[in-house]
Amino acid sequence: MVFHVSANLLSSKQPVPAMASMPSMPALRTPCIKTSRASFRIAANPPDVPVEGGSGREWFQSILSRFGPIREKASNTTVLDFEKPLVELDNRIKEVRTVAEENGVDVSDQIKELEERARKLRQDTYSRLTPIQRLQVARHPNRPTFLDIALNISDKFVELHGDRGGLDDPALVCGIGSIDGVSMMFIGHQKGRNTKENIYRNFGMPQPNGYRKALRFMRHADKFGLPIVTFVDTPGAYAGKAAEELGQGEAIAVNLREMFGFRVPIISVVIGEGGSGGALAIGGANRNLIM
Repeated sequence: MVFHVSANLLSSKQPVPAMASMPSMPALRTPCIKTSRASFRIAANPPDVPVEGGSGREWFQSILSRFGPIREKASNTTVLDFEKPLVELDNRIKEVRTVAEENGVDVSDQIKELEERARKLRQDTYSRLTPIQRLQVARHPNRPTFLDIALNISDKFVELHGDRGGLDDPALVCGIGSIDGVSMMFIGHQKGRNTKENIYRNFGMPQPNGYRKALRFMRHADKFGLPIVTFVDTPGAYAGKAAEELGQGEAIAVNLREMFGFRVPIISVVIGEGGSGGALAIGGANRNLIM
C-alpha cells in the first residue's frame, strides 16, 4: 500500500497529525477464497480436497460455457486434410442459406438435414483420429492461444513481467485475472499467429528466465492466497546453447520442487501440446485437465 502526501501538506507549517490520530486500518491477512462454483477453498484441508457440494468439473465447464460457437470462420482459417469434407459441407449449407434468403424461399427442412449430416460427419471424423491427426489438431495454427482464453474467460486481466533478474520471456505469459470477483494467477505458454509473432514468442518454447518469471509469480500467488491456473501449450523448453548456459534444467527442476510445496490450489490445463519438461515446469498441479 502506497501513501501519497500532497505538496500543500509538505509546504504547510501546520504539524502533521500523529499516527495515533489517523483512522485505524484493518490488519492484512491472507483471504479465504470462496465461490459457489469453485471446488477449492484455502482452509485447514489440503487444497486438492474438493469442497462438499462443489465440483471442479462444473466450475471449469461454467468457464468454458462463456465461449459460444463461431458464427463465421475467418478467411485465413487453416484447413487440415481430413477436415476438408467438413468445410465443404459447411460451405454448402452457407450457400443454400444465402440463396434462400435472396429469393425468399423457405428451405429450413433442407438446411436442418444438411446440418444434421454435418454434425454426424464431424462426430465421426473426430472420433476416429489417428495419432498423427490428433497431433495436428493439437498444433493447429488457429487453435486458441493462452491469451485468447485468458482475455475471454476473465473479467479483467493484467499481464505481469520480469523475473527480477533483469530478463523477461514473451513465450511464457503471467498475469492476474478475475472471474466473478475471484482473483487468480494465470500462467501460460504463448504461441504466435504468424511467423513474425512466432519468432517473437519463440514458438512457445520458454527460456530459463521464463520459468523463473513464472516461479516468481507463483510464489506471489502463494503468499497472497491466489489460486494458480496454468495453461500448457509448448513443444518443449527451448534447447538452445544459450538456454543451457543459463541453466534450463535447473530452472525446470526448481519449479517442480516449489510447485509441490505451494499451499494454494493449482489447476493445469493443456490447451494444445505439452511436450517434455517445458510443460512439466508449470504443470505440477492438484488437478490436470486436457482439452
